[in-house]
Amino acid sequence: IDEETGTVTGLLDFEGTMLVPTWQAAAVPQWIPDPTSDMAGWYGGSPGEQVRLWNLFHQTMKILSPEWEEAYKKGKPFREVAGRMAMGVSVWSHPSLLEWAENRIQHATE
Repeated sequence: IDEETGTVTGLLDFEGTMLVPTWQAAAVPQWIPDPTSDMAGWYGGSPGEQVRLWNLFHQTMKILSPEWEEAYKKGKPFREVAGRMAMGVSVWSHPSLLEWAENRIQHATE
C-alpha cells in the first residue's frame, strides 16, 4: 500500500507457503532424484542426463545460496527422520531402526 495515497500497489499470496527449519528447506526437488539412489529411474531420462541435472542443480544452488549446500548436507539425516516419521509407527518397530535413530541423534548432538 502506498503510504501517501493508500493505493494498493501489490498483493502477497501466502497460500502453500511453509515455515520450516533451514535443514528441511534445503532439499532437492523430488523430480531431481539422486542419480545414485534407487528412485533415480522413476523420473525418466538417461542416467547421464540425471547426473547432469543433479550436478547442475547443486552448482546453481552454490551460486545462488552458498549456505544451501551446507544446510543440505548437514540436514540430510534430519530430513530422513522426518520422512520416516511420516510413514507411521509400524516402520519404527523394525529392530534396525533403533540403531539408525541413535546414529542420527548422535550426529545432532555433535
